[in-house]
Amino acid sequence: MELWNIVLNAVTLAALGAVSLVVALSRTAVQKAVETSAEEGVRTAIRNVNWPQELRQELEKSRGVERQELRFKSYGTLWSRLRPLAIYSKDKVDRASMARLSNSLSEWYFSECGGMLVTSHVREFYFALQDLARAVGDAPDDWQSDRSSDDQKGRFESILKRLELTDALEVMAKLSHADRAEWPAVTAADGERWRTAVQTLAGRWPELDERERFAVLQQVGSVLRTNLAHDVESRLR
Repeated sequence: MELWNIVLNAVTLAALGAVSLVVALSRTAVQKAVETSAEEGVRTAIRNVNWPQELRQELEKSRGVERQELRFKSYGTLWSRLRPLAIYSKDKVDRASMARLSNSLSEWYFSECGGMLVTSHVREFYFALQDLARAVGDAPDDWQSDRSSDDQKGRFESILKRLELTDALEVMAKLSHADRAEWPAVTAADGERWRTAVQTLAGRWPELDERERFAVLQQVGSVLRTNLAHDVESRLR
């Protein structure tokens, strides 16, 4: 009988140990489940909190693509209207043609895909050309220019140096070293400096000879085209 009790006690202890182990394992499993559930709940809560921000980011990205497509169309239309300033053309560049160009630029600017899509760092370069075209197109005396295919940039820079328009020279140098990958290389302030210099050129128009007049018009248009190209291509990469 005593032996039987010893065996029974041993079995009971073993059973209790097994139960304790099962309870311990169950408690650990429950704790892990609770912790996992809590972590997932936290992640879900964070996602729910960030969802409006993520949605705004996706919407802005989509709108950015749409704006860029519209800007590409807008800039292309403006580019085509600058043809009167092309070097390789037989059309006259005189007071009447610049008056027509000024009107053409205004029509583009107030069109559906016009000035509203121009970026802030390009806008002043557009207005610089418009200021020049309007001023020389409304000049009291008739004038002519000599459309020459030689070094227009060199001639233009010589004019800027002679008239001490250093701001314009600095902006041109900045554009000549512009990297599309780091665009915009110019700011709205650079555009304002450029526009002021071009207004000075318009005011001193009678002092320029026929070749210099064409060089000024051609290069002010060329600088605008450079800005348009960089502005579009930097977003197509």
